[in-house]
Amino acid sequence: MRTTLADYRGKLVAWTGWETSQRHNRTWICIAKAYVIPWDRNAAIQKIVKEKGGIHLHHFWLTGDKKTNTPQPIRLYNKVGGVGVVRTYMRKDGSIDYTLKMPSNMWSIEDFIDLYNDEYKQTTPKQKIQRLAEGLKNIKKHETDNNHILYGLTRSVKSLKKELEEEKKFIENSVEATDKALKTVKMNGKCKNLNLIQFPKRKSTKSKSF
Repeated sequence: MRTTLADYRGKLVAWTGWETSQRHNRTWICIAKAYVIPWDRNAAIQKIVKEKGGIHLHHFWLTGDKKTNTPQPIRLYNKVGGVGVVRTYMRKDGSIDYTLKMPSNMWSIEDFIDLYNDEYKQTTPKQKIQRLAEGLKNIKKHETDNNHILYGLTRSVKSLKKELEEEKKFIENSVEATDKALKTVKMNGKCKNLNLIQFPKRKSTKSKSF
């Protein structure tokens, strides 16, 4: 029995290792040459698994939460990482062993950023503000609800919060300036013939994204 995981029972941990096999319709995944360390609910996984203080394991089984026990993507022979809670399970012979379970209410920072960037050109500024507000709401829930988990492989939760707040403020200021300009135009009456107006040349600015 891998008693080295016993000290982490019930704790949220970060882990990394190599995916080597699957069982039970890919709901159980074997992670070999693994490293497990307590997670502070903030640090990027790729960063914290390089720190000392964790434990090295020959292998462990990564399982899904019973509520969402769906087949996992196949990443055989790839190095993977994430977060999980250390739990016990009973083998067929009745003995007890330890596993890492992925909580059902878990969200990935990278998935959110990919979705935001994929939708960027198709959404209006006000829709972008709404998406960013939803992201900040998820972060707030992560900060106040232990059952709600947000993690990043390459970014910390705090760095994402700062980025979203800055991006949201930038777009809000842009929308406010545009609305103010449109209001001024309406107050000044009808627009003049554009053919009579010579606009100064400006450098084009790219849309801001992640």
